[in-house]
Amino acid sequence: MSVSNRFLYADFGGSAVNFGNKVIDHATKLLLNRHGISGFPEFDSIAGEAPPGAYSFVVVPGCTLLTPGQAKGIDTLGQLNLPVYCLAGNLWEPAAPRGHLLRSRILHFRKSPEPDLSNIRMCTPPVGCRDPQTLSRVMDAGIPARYVGCPTLLLPADGAGDDGYILFSFGRHHLRKQVRKARVLERHGRPIVGICHEVGDYERMRAAGWNYPLVTWRDDLDLYLSYFRRAHL
Repeated sequence: MSVSNRFLYADFGGSAVNFGNKVIDHATKLLLNRHGISGFPEFDSIAGEAPPGAYSFVVVPGCTLLTPGQAKGIDTLGQLNLPVYCLAGNLWEPAAPRGHLLRSRILHFRKSPEPDLSNIRMCTPPVGCRDPQTLSRVMDAGIPARYVGCPTLLLPADGAGDDGYILFSFGRHHLRKQVRKARVLERHGRPIVGICHEVGDYERMRAAGWNYPLVTWRDDLDLYLSYFRRAHL
């Protein structure tokens, strides 16, 4: 039996509201395909539970959904009683409590809440980590881990070039500040293009005063990636 028929792939691009998930999922599948692995069964790990079946193990690609409560399917993988291999996961940290400003120092009287590592403990070590912060958290908990980076680093360079524009991808907070930063970048004499990273970004950024060209997801992965491939910066 081939490898592709023995494992279940936890897809996290289908129902994702974060378009970056779709790109990472695409990059991971391209990597598997380059090694002759294709046609494997998969399920929507955000919206659905892991289906039972005659699998030997489960593969979780790189995603932020290792944090419990983010994806129903990931949270239920333990019910399959199978080895779970995480290729390049990311863990969201709980928000730190606000400190008190005393002259030039910030004093913290409460400890930051510890992240929930239950999904990571469910994975078969070593756990692949997409960023140094996740790696540090996992290893501090005594769980063997490897820093592998983001699967998007392995995307082929097909179609890459320089069309001269600066591509601006938005964060979730401080929207008006991001608009002001784009105006600063514009002073370097290059066109500015915004690209939405999540559902709702288009409306939020227009409301915040973004008057530059603005790209959003159109159910066309190649089109979406082309803006990154052709950017100057």
